Amino acid sequence: MTSVSAAVDQEVALVEATAAEAAVPVGELLMGVVSTIRPLAERRGVGLEASLPADLPSAAIERTMLRQALLSVLSLNLELAGAAVELSAEPAADEPGLRLLVRCQATVAPDRLLDRLQADDRWRIAQHLLEARGGGLEAWPEPAGQVTACLRVPTARDSTVLIVEDNSDAILLYRRYLGDSPFRVVAAVDGGRAVECAEAEQPAAIVLDVMMPGRDGWEVLQVLKSHPSTQHIPVVVCSVLKERDLALALGAAEFLVKPLGSRRGSAGRCGRRSGQGR
Repeated sequence: MTSVSAAVDQEVALVEATAAEAAVPVGELLMGVVSTIRPLAERRGVGLEASLPADLPSAAIERTMLRQALLSVLSLNLELAGAAVELSAEPAADEPGLRLLVRCQATVAPDRLLDRLQADDRWRIAQHLLEARGGGLEAWPEPAGQVTACLRVPTARDSTVLIVEDNSDAILLYRRYLGDSPFRVVAAVDGGRAVECAEAEQPAAIVLDVMMPGRDGWEVLQVLKSHPSTQHIPVVVCSVLKERDLALALGAAEFLVKPLGSRRGSAGRCGRRSGQGR
């Protein structure tokens, strides 16, 4: 086990050194894993079934590490299984995270199959990969001679972006831009509601229009930056008014000029306070 752990440690270190800090869409990843492992299942004459919900959360683990952990467990089960292997996913009941379940019909006594699973280097590698990122791997016998392997995967917390905008078309545009991201979009259509939402949601960022009825964006920005519970939230001012210097002076982290075009085009019109992060 020591040599396996040392070798995997080296691989994990290399992967993490170049890993992108992004949440991993689990549903897409699982379908890719099924596509990768299916030829092996067909070669072994073992049925492979996947029962996956459509609304799986994102995982807080490097993509390659999760794929390899799951591929290792599936490969091992295909070798030791009987007629079929089933892959499913469900939220963890007792802690934040996701459980990926691999069930197989044991060809020997379930306790003996458990011993064979856990003694294999593929199992140890998968366990090591998952534990390196706060997950885990375990297995237990089921009725009717089945054995379930459970990969515990930490999930990424949904990050919220608050859009403060009185134009419904603009809100739809933001939703489309962020549709393939891990961000959840919350919209407020007036300045008064914006402050309430910011305090309640504690979003990762706020996109703020200026020309709004009632309390305008400048007033909202001042309130947000003066309140202890919201002053830490980055605010991106987005307006037809080319008042970049005013926005930055009031505490904005970014400034975008309307109308917004493509993502690349919008970024090109983005002003940033010198030395301030996103």
